[in-house]
Amino acid sequence: MKFNLKNLNPGTWFTFPGQDEIKDEEKKAKISLRIASVEEIREVRAQTTTKVVEHKLLRSKRGPATPHTLIYNDKSRVQEKEEQELLWDLAIVEWKNLEDSAGKPIRCSTANKLALMGGSPEFASFVAEGLVALAEREPIEDEPAKNSKSSQNG
Repeated sequence: MKFNLKNLNPGTWFTFPGQDEIKDEEKKAKISLRIASVEEIREVRAQTTTKVVEHKLLRSKRGPATPHTLIYNDKSRVQEKEEQELLWDLAIVEWKNLEDSAGKPIRCSTANKLALMGGSPEFASFVAEGLVALAEREPIEDEPAKNSKSSQNG
C-alpha cells in the first residue's frame, strides 16, 4: 500500500445525482469529501470549547465548608455552530462544475461551503450521505492467522 505523506487524508470524489445525460465525466458536478482526522477534530474542539474553573465551598453537616475546584469544558451555542462550520470546511475539500441558478460557477470557498451547508437542504443532505459512505467503508481485513484465537492467545 502506498501513502502520500504530503496529503495523508485526501478527499474522495462524489458525483451529484441527476447528471446521467452528461457523458463527459469532466463536465459533471462533483464534490470531494473527507473525514477529518482525529488531530483536526481535537484542534477544532480546543478552538471552540471554553475551559471553566469554578471555586466553590461545599458544606457538610458534620464540619466546616471545604473548598473545591471544579474544572470542566463548556460550549455555548455560538461555539457549537462555529465547531460545526469548521468541521464542514474540513470535510468539503473542493468541488467541480457547481453552478448557481444563473449558470455561473460557484467558487469553492469557506463562505460558499457554509452558505450551501446552511441554506441548501439538498446540498447538505448529499454531503452528509457522502460522509456516511466514507465512514461506513469496509474495514481492512487482516490475514486470518492474525485474527485466530490461537494467535491471540500466544
